[in-house]
Amino acid sequence: VNDGKGFEASQGVYFDYYANGNFCLEAHLDDITYHVTSDSIEPAEGDCGAVTFVANLSSIYGSEDRTDFRATSMVQTSDGGYAITGYYIYPGSEYPTGSMYIAKFDKAGNYLWGKGWGNMSHADRYGEYGDRGNAIVQANDGGYVITGQTASYSTNGDNDMFIAKFDSNGSFSWNKTLGIEANDDSGSSLAKTSDGGYVVTGNTCPALEDCTLFLAKYDSAGSLLWSKSGGGSSIVQTSDGGYVAISGVYIKKYNSSG
Repeated sequence: VNDGKGFEASQGVYFDYYANGNFCLEAHLDDITYHVTSDSIEPAEGDCGAVTFVANLSSIYGSEDRTDFRATSMVQTSDGGYAITGYYIYPGSEYPTGSMYIAKFDKAGNYLWGKGWGNMSHADRYGEYGDRGNAIVQANDGGYVITGQTASYSTNGDNDMFIAKFDSNGSFSWNKTLGIEANDDSGSSLAKTSDGGYVVTGNTCPALEDCTLFLAKYDSAGSLLWSKSGGGSSIVQTSDGGYVAISGVYIKKYNSSG
């Protein structure tokens, strides 16, 4: 174990092996450098020097039953590590269904813990991903808040947007959903606000109709304060207490009341 220091063989192949069991393999072809890591079997241009560590998400549960494992959002945590959310899909059914997860890694990329949330037997009306995390932030108390979509805890039979709180060890604290009957609703981005709460943006999609955007504000305990039309795919709070969201090619500014 050389923990990323690497060695170079005579044929020009460079190999990094990390203490957490992962690796980066570098090779050269036609004056172009490529690398492959234990987290991806597809070669990418560039050398291993740009890779500080490799963390393999399959180590979260260590089960071959969950063959489709995807990360959607990451936040650097106050201890220098990283928290990740996304979803994993269980095979073997007519439609792929799965659960949201949250996972914690230290600053060197070593896996610390992972928790699943949701029920793999639920899916939306299209038979797709039942529960998935789309965005994550670290809360002021060291825990984590995630938004995304849920079929497991939906109140209308399709996907609802959810915002959920987990403590610093990934244990579930609370969950709130927001949705319109017969619509697919999903949170795509969230941000911490200066009052200790959270603002979420996402979309709501009626059957066979175009999706529309929404913007919702929650307090620190997850109580809904207001919900408005608008928002986008990503959101931040501005210094004046308002919000800026990206929507397609547009940047939209909202005041503190949405």
